[in-house]
Amino acid sequence: MNRTDIIKRIAAGMLAAVLTAALAGCGKTPASSAGGQNTLEPDSAVSTTGAWREEEVTPDENARSYKTPVALADGSVRMLEAGADNTLHLLTSADNGATWQEITVDWQPAGAESFGVCCMLPDGGCFVTAVKEENGQRKESYWTLDPETGVLDPVTLPENIVQLSDAYPLGGESLLLLGMSLVPASADAPAVLVDENGMMKTTSPWKLDLATGACEELTALANTLQGSIISGMAADPSQPGAFYHLSYGSEGTQLLYTDLNGTTSVRMESLPGTNAFGACADEEGNYYYTSQDGIYRLVSGGTLAELVVDDAGTMLTGENTVPMGLALCPDGSFLMITGDSRVYRYYWDADAPVEENTAALTVWSLGNNDTVRAAIEVYEQQNPGLTVTYQVTMEDGATTREDALSALNTALLAGSGPDVLILDGLDWQAYRDKGLLADLSEWVDLSALQSNLVDPFREQEGVFVLPARFSVPVLCGAPEDLAGLDSLDALAEYLLQLPARPAWDYTSAGYYEQLEQPYGLGVVSVEQLLDFVLGSSAAALTEDGVNGDAVEAVLKFVQQVGSYYGMENYKGLLSNGVISSGSEGQSVSYGDGSYECFSTGNALLAWEEMLTPSYLTAVRKDRAGVSLIQRPGLVQGAYTPRTLSAVCAGASEEAGAFIAILFGSEVQASWQQDGMPVRAEALQSSIEANCPDSEARQNVQTLIDALQTPVTQPDDTVRDALLQNANALIAGDVTLEQARTGVEDALNLYLAEQE
Repeated sequence: MNRTDIIKRIAAGMLAAVLTAALAGCGKTPASSAGGQNTLEPDSAVSTTGAWREEEVTPDENARSYKTPVALADGSVRMLEAGADNTLHLLTSADNGATWQEITVDWQPAGAESFGVCCMLPDGGCFVTAVKEENGQRKESYWTLDPETGVLDPVTLPENIVQLSDAYPLGGESLLLLGMSLVPASADAPAVLVDENGMMKTTSPWKLDLATGACEELTALANTLQGSIISGMAADPSQPGAFYHLSYGSEGTQLLYTDLNGTTSVRMESLPGTNAFGACADEEGNYYYTSQDGIYRLVSGGTLAELVVDDAGTMLTGENTVPMGLALCPDGSFLMITGDSRVYRYYWDADAPVEENTAALTVWSLGNNDTVRAAIEVYEQQNPGLTVTYQVTMEDGATTREDALSALNTALLAGSGPDVLILDGLDWQAYRDKGLLADLSEWVDLSALQSNLVDPFREQEGVFVLPARFSVPVLCGAPEDLAGLDSLDALAEYLLQLPARPAWDYTSAGYYEQLEQPYGLGVVSVEQLLDFVLGSSAAALTEDGVNGDAVEAVLKFVQQVGSYYGMENYKGLLSNGVISSGSEGQSVSYGDGSYECFSTGNALLAWEEMLTPSYLTAVRKDRAGVSLIQRPGLVQGAYTPRTLSAVCAGASEEAGAFIAILFGSEVQASWQQDGMPVRAEALQSSIEANCPDSEARQNVQTLIDALQTPVTQPDDTVRDALLQNANALIAGDVTLEQARTGVEDALNLYLAEQE
């Protein structure tokens, strides 16, 4: 691929399970350095100065990725950069990551056409995977770079290892490797996964001793893996060869510890605020991890995770910020590597004044919202001394959706609720009908917004809710393949004329091999197939009450395609994903629906929730000439309202001022991964900046101009009923009529509860 991308192959349920119980932490300041190793201790007294600062220190905006830095005994820091042009660059910093210089290295002995999995080693050297094509097959070779001589030495791995997916230094001279290996197929293995020699691929971990070349498979660890990465992995420098890592479950996130004997134990049952793909440990074995709350520390042997770096005003707050690496520098500062190839430094500014702030208003939402965070930052800059309290009620996983809504409703009816509401995924009409929302037209210049996106929210009495962002469910492919796909029936007929999709995921042998005849759509679960159709159809289900015909049309499409694809055999398939840098720094997310079209090339059509005009530009780098159309469904001009904003009736003028900022030029013109802006001039600028090609620009413009129907996803109860009946239909356990009745009952109950 010619685009800048970072592949994150993560189990579909893994990210959803990241939210855990939150604990309030104490402010921390760096203590003095001893022997080159800094520790972080609580303040012994209230200080009037000192604050953590964030600065971006990305060496090259065009890099494909950065590997987690390492701090050396001489006080320097080294980091490996993978360039978009398939090159590697070894960088060094003498000022704890504030500035970087390149160390000249001759990478030619590796003979690579490109570089795969690479990582820094504790001594400042590197482990490097060189990739080249031989007779149409991917071949990997492995090398280490000596930090003193700059010489590349070959490393031999067992022959059954066919491709690495990650590498983690374990301290000393050992590496933890993760990748795919060939093993004898079991008797019950699906035939599509077994090659002509009776072998199949599986994901396995190994421990490599760089000094001796010995490489042993870690069988016990393999049983705990959740996908093809080890989340929150950090070597314990106090016990070289031992390491921390995380396990995500419905009850929270466990911190695990694997000792030198390979025995894994639980160090902490439920970490607060966890999204720790980025983690590290210091020389004393204390564990640090990233979160949307900030950076936490768990003292070795301790039972309390303490908040070291607060998230206020930092990239850590962003819902779509994915920390892929974390390093502790010699001066006690941190370096964070993100999934979109950025490097951020967090350092203590001892001279920063601590200001006393006054709470001005409260913003409420179920989940974190980047656009709200951006508006809070602008509001507080414009109103020094005033702060905005942002209540993200389900961020810590301790509160259920039902409890959060019950508490909100009680507070609103009592007149003690928040000032501003973000109603994404909620039935906003119910709040409007109870007289709980104020008319936004008092504060928002509606004429400045894209009219076709806000007109559906205009009522005779006023405008009580408005989306500050939006996205579009799209179908993408060659114009000749998209022609005539203007309904679910037409799309189903088209898909059934193509080969059926095999029951595989990214761990399957055939996943990356080009099929002679591609299938139509990339999906790895019935849930994904249901998401595909609901994105442009959900609004029809409750149009003028329960619409049974719409329910039947949705279920019929899922039954036809799901049965043809044999999705009753899609058991536990893992979801794939890519984050690709697009135009103007606007990253593009590929799910299975796009990946299987543009990366493996085995699906003719791609489907996505388009969050930025850059999507079309990004995919055209992989397949020239493709176009976008509205995803076929049951409503015309479907779009997804995001950052759905409202002000509570009787709220203060500060709430109105905040809403004005939310829809104002500064916030709307900023790139936020919540979606595209609704302010007309900001939207137009985004289209022009992200679609430099006139044909692409016209395609996106035409698509957006045709939008007319806001579509939100159904309530969890209704969604569960849809999914349960769709699975039963595909398995042949119920008829279409029985499935329709089951979903209609759930919809009737849902609507009755809203009254």
